[in-house]
Amino acid sequence: MTGVQTCALPISPLERQAQQCDLSAKSLLLALSASEAEDIARFGLRLTHLKAVLLEVSRYLLISGVRLAYGGHLGSKGYTVRLADLLRDPVIEHLRGAAPSNVDAIAPQLVNYLPWPSFETAHAQARLGPLVDLRLCGRPADVDESLDLLLTDPIHREVPADTTHRRFAWARGLSEMRSRQVAEANARVVIGGRIGSASNGYRGRMPGVLEEILLSVEAKQPVYLIGAYGGCARVAIEAIEGRQAAELTWDFHRAIPLSEELRDLYKSRGIGWDEYDDIFGRLRDEGFSSLSNGLEPDENRELAVTRSTERIVELILVGIQNIYSTNVGNAGDSSDG
Repeated sequence: MTGVQTCALPISPLERQAQQCDLSAKSLLLALSASEAEDIARFGLRLTHLKAVLLEVSRYLLISGVRLAYGGHLGSKGYTVRLADLLRDPVIEHLRGAAPSNVDAIAPQLVNYLPWPSFETAHAQARLGPLVDLRLCGRPADVDESLDLLLTDPIHREVPADTTHRRFAWARGLSEMRSRQVAEANARVVIGGRIGSASNGYRGRMPGVLEEILLSVEAKQPVYLIGAYGGCARVAIEAIEGRQAAELTWDFHRAIPLSEELRDLYKSRGIGWDEYDDIFGRLRDEGFSSLSNGLEPDENRELAVTRSTERIVELILVGIQNIYSTNVGNAGDSSDG
């Protein structure tokens, strides 16, 4: 023997398809909207299935040459850390042509947005590694310490959403973070999404994934709704098909603590408040065309029900290629700042 032979890593058909798609030249940033879906058991599934499909879809999107965006906390059980770990997958590095020994020279592949008033330690931020671009969003202009002494800029401790003003601060901060993400991303992929309940609410003006869907729809940004895992994706799909789920009514959300007070505060300050009947009407009237995602209605219906990771990825890539085959379209993310 004159040298040591090296064997190429085996490539699955789906990995090969994602690699051949090669969207790297488009410099696309795809936002992920995902969180636990309380209704997932209705579909004979568990949260482990949702987490698995999110990571698998993310994996193939990375192989296709796009970057991913997410807005989430940095806790050890959150999706941000799981996505950061995924970036170091040797198969992804191999198929994207990024050598592990040269990781510091690789541009960040995940953009994670942290809304004010999130409180994250420097250690939590540092452990994400060089492949994650962490973007900290500032305090909204209509929030300050006059509402509550905890609402400093920067934040010095955890802020619970346990009063009307504190929940207002969270709602405004989350909305600004999601608006920034929409402005900097090129498309959105939605899986699940916590809806909330009277015993386990949410901190924003509405369920977070639902707000992300609406902001993207309003911006005419491509949205890919994966509905088989329930949650906000399922609620939005039902509205598009003309069925108003109970979770898309004010009667459902007013039962969540401080919701009525928050609604009154928004209106007293002249801040827009989306009524759930209006949300349903907009989605119903525009149908699947509201998603602006390059797919035919039948393809969107298939994406709404399929559990096949292969088909989910294929449909997303088909839609993206149909939109971005000749131009980038949405202004999207053009810088690292």
